[in-house]
Amino acid sequence: MKKLRATLSNFSKSSILLSLGFLTGLMIFLYPVVTQIYSQFTQTRVIDTFQESLSSLSEQEIDEYKNQLTAYNESLAGEESTITDPFAETDDSSQPVSASGGVSSYNVFTEQLGAVIGQIDLPTINASLPIYEGTSEAILQKGIGWLDNTSFPIGGTGTHSVLTGHRGLPTSRLFTDLPNMEMGDVFYLHTLDETLAYEVSEILVVLPHETQHISVREDEDLVTLITCTPYMINTHRLLVTGVRIPYVEESTENSREERITPYSPSSHMSTLFFGLVVLILIALFVYKRRKESAS
Repeated sequence: MKKLRATLSNFSKSSILLSLGFLTGLMIFLYPVVTQIYSQFTQTRVIDTFQESLSSLSEQEIDEYKNQLTAYNESLAGEESTITDPFAETDDSSQPVSASGGVSSYNVFTEQLGAVIGQIDLPTINASLPIYEGTSEAILQKGIGWLDNTSFPIGGTGTHSVLTGHRGLPTSRLFTDLPNMEMGDVFYLHTLDETLAYEVSEILVVLPHETQHISVREDEDLVTLITCTPYMINTHRLLVTGVRIPYVEESTENSREERITPYSPSSHMSTLFFGLVVLILIALFVYKRRKESAS
């Protein structure tokens, strides 16, 4: 009887330890999937809030903002502005500074709508992301950052907007799949009351200090997307530059819901299923060995 009780006690302890180990492994395995789902949910909420804020503006207010932002962009084209690597460590200044050294005119716009200044849709990599003002680490952890001293993303001749994003974050994909974009791919910016279309015309890998590739080019309307490369090494920068093309509302909007969809766990179901099967097989194997040892 004592031997039986000891065996049952050991078996009970083994079962508890096995269950705890199984749950711990399951939580570790599910963490990236759960955080990705939550991140996409949050990004969608941020975009919806931004669109609601825009809808509350009058046509006159939007026109005033456009005039101020256009003036800011024109000031960049006429001066030597200092552009630094967006992924360099900075002190997260509270007020962005224009090329001429003063507080830039877009502050009126951002104070009205908050830190979010727009939205970018990348159909090729199935991403729809909020664009924030600045490139501090806090911003780059949750969305795409607009690089200071580059053109505000409202388009126009002689403008070059630069948008930056991280790769490989466990909590959000962001620009992880940016290397999958190819020449001729089209992406879209939504700022104020317009949707702007850009076609990828240049893809470069450069060193962090080679910022001449993101300067304003006369008579061109450009947007460059930047992320670090190679993956997890981050010694260089991947630049994906798009040139403005006409936005055809009918052909793009009809398919936009199909191409840009919120993050769905179904995209990871095969991996999740495989992982669960492996964990269950391990649990059964350990359970069998424990049972054999107890007998």
